[in-house]
Amino acid sequence: MVKFLTYWDLLSNIKANRVAPVYLFTGDEVFLKRSAEEKIKLSLVPASLKDFNYQLFFAEQADLSSVLDCLKTQPFMCQRRVLVLRDAEKFSNFEKNIITYLKNPCLSSCFIVYAKNKNSKFVKNISKFTENVLFEPLKGQGLKKWINHYLRNKNKLILPQAMEVLFEKVGSDLGVLSSSLDKLCLFIKDAREIKVEHIELLIKKTHTDTKFSFLNALSKKDVSRALTIFNDISSQSKNFIEIIGLLNWQMQRMLVVKRLVEKKCSSDQISLRLSLSSYAVNNLKKQVYIFSVQELENSLDLLLKSDVALKTGTANSRLVLENLIVRICSNVYYRL
Repeated sequence: MVKFLTYWDLLSNIKANRVAPVYLFTGDEVFLKRSAEEKIKLSLVPASLKDFNYQLFFAEQADLSSVLDCLKTQPFMCQRRVLVLRDAEKFSNFEKNIITYLKNPCLSSCFIVYAKNKNSKFVKNISKFTENVLFEPLKGQGLKKWINHYLRNKNKLILPQAMEVLFEKVGSDLGVLSSSLDKLCLFIKDAREIKVEHIELLIKKTHTDTKFSFLNALSKKDVSRALTIFNDISSQSKNFIEIIGLLNWQMQRMLVVKRLVEKKCSSDQISLRLSLSSYAVNNLKKQVYIFSVQELENSLDLLLKSDVALKTGTANSRLVLENLIVRICSNVYYRL
């Protein structure tokens, strides 16, 4: 079984000047891979000498002999050089020809090999000779840790509730999050703390944010606002089945939370059970206050019937959704 380091393990090793001669980067989180590559490069190669001591190859375009020649070339005016090979598994006969090098790598080079599938035969074959790092999408506490670490490097911090609002607005994509955090750091200037009001002012409303506004309006039984936002969403996308799915997802969550609240479960217990942030749980608890269990069950039944009507084409799609919104907000559950 292949043993993997985490992103955090790798950062600790870099900080302690323990940079291996060969790394195998695998996993789906591309942003973290690029970040780790950049940190290794900065730790080994002065910016002024990057052009002489950093080389990037793509397997589909590179010649393996050229890669090996570069690995054996002595660094120019620094102790080590960095060579990166992306999509290594696309190299024909790569394993056979590279293993000789991996068994006795050049200590003046740091060779970073990218491979996508951690369970592939390719990874299993070469991982015996490399320092292996698995980059998986960050979730929950891991994502919060990354945000705090990212901001610490900029001498900033974010308040807990502000972080939850940020998640709700932009999601968990690290590329989008890093861009949003950079904007926020510039926006608050010399201030140290990022607050909810900063995010509300600066982060533009996204399509995801519009969907959350729609769900919030529906959950508050604000029929006028729910219909207005529905018209905005449907003007951008005619996928009414997707909107039904979104409503079903929300109502299912509300029903589960309503039942847990009635069982006197705490917010922390609900958060753990549903793998939701405390911000999301508190929002749901407010939303379920004006719904009974029976109303939520009736809403789910209506959603099922509306879904059938849309898929069979027996009614006008827009009218089906508009009627559904009105009925959920008005507690009217008669047959479609």
